[in-house]
Amino acid sequence: EPKKAVKKGKRAKEGEVDVAAFRRAVLEGVAEKLLSSYGDMFKDSQRCKPPHCNIDLLRDDLFQSRFISELVPEGLGKKGLAEETQRQVAVALERILQVNQQLCQEELAGQQKSGPGGKAYQAAWNKAQANGFYLGLRKGWADLL
Repeated sequence: EPKKAVKKGKRAKEGEVDVAAFRRAVLEGVAEKLLSSYGDMFKDSQRCKPPHCNIDLLRDDLFQSRFISELVPEGLGKKGLAEETQRQVAVALERILQVNQQLCQEELAGQQKSGPGGKAYQAAWNKAQANGFYLGLRKGWADLL
């Protein structure tokens, strides 16, 4: 059975899934969950300082990563799409939280190797550690997905 995907610029036919819309829905779902779980770590400014993130830039980082481009709802028509979207949100969120923990471990290892860092870094680290959210400490974290 052929994949039910729509090429860019073409309208979805009855029973086909608009992959771009599906990916946007997953991105929105992930962003909402991160924002509700780690609200203190998000700022409105796109030039916020570590360890904070801007939700729009986070969405963009995820969109640019190959991880999101691999999300394709296969074998689905319009029925079951909401369930598949929720399933993919959970899968994506789990992977992002794994990267979050990986960053924590890498930062701890770096501190043991080279010391605690400067005053600004230490303040950022303390806030990240207090909130359990490390994605804002490193640009390019989405490449780890």
